[in-house]
Amino acid sequence: EYFTNMFNIVDSAIVLITSLETFVLQMLFHTFGNISFLRVLRLAKFTRALKIVRTMTMFSKLRILLQTVAFSVGSFLWSMLLMFLLMLMGTIFLCQMLHDFVIDEGADHATRIWVNDRYGSGTKALYTF
Repeated sequence: EYFTNMFNIVDSAIVLITSLETFVLQMLFHTFGNISFLRVLRLAKFTRALKIVRTMTMFSKLRILLQTVAFSVGSFLWSMLLMFLLMLMGTIFLCQMLHDFVIDEGADHATRIWVNDRYGSGTKALYTF
């Protein structure tokens, strides 16, 4: 009955392969590449546990909280995009305003180098911003 479910078969295969790699092949000094990505498939079993949480009535408050978080993801992404655009505008403004100072030969050389290192290009200014 255990092996009639596809998730159990995949999970058993992953455990068998990683155990074989860990215990047998390391003793023989054979390497077949990195197969640790197969462990990610075990996360599929976690989704089955979430189905149980969805049906139980004592987790109703948790379900409401999870739905609230899921619905707020879109707003969060838009706010992150807006924040990035504001930072980009500030970066462009700083680069334009400090450009004349960096090329001014009359200003202090060490200060000009410091400003150029931090605001000399768009990527530097965005990182500093």
